[in-house]
Amino acid sequence: MDEESKLNRVVEKILEARPDLTRSHVLELVKRKLEEAGNLLNPEGAACLVASELGVELWNRNISTELKVKDLAPGLRDVSLVGRVLAVHPVKAFRRPTGEEGKLRRLILGDSTGTVEVYLW
Repeated sequence: MDEESKLNRVVEKILEARPDLTRSHVLELVKRKLEEAGNLLNPEGAACLVASELGVELWNRNISTELKVKDLAPGLRDVSLVGRVLAVHPVKAFRRPTGEEGKLRRLILGDSTGTVEVYLW
């Protein structure tokens, strides 16, 4: 699925849950969120943040068991992962287009099945 299709899927879910909003308004909110985040988000990620801020639940796939790294897949939300923190990278400061400062930290988590990068901001 290409980036535009992924974005459209999230926008449609927002519009289903919030019929009081227009498509153009939601896309404008996504655009603002992208500008705030600089190059740290893709359009789908920005749309997911907009949905969260609007109180829209996008996915009902709650995972009740702890997953292994090998079990992670795109689209999973609210998962628990048990592993070890293998690396903690320095905090990187960045300036959002609004002038506000943001911070980003990258972690490497691992278990017996593999490793995964985790970004905190």
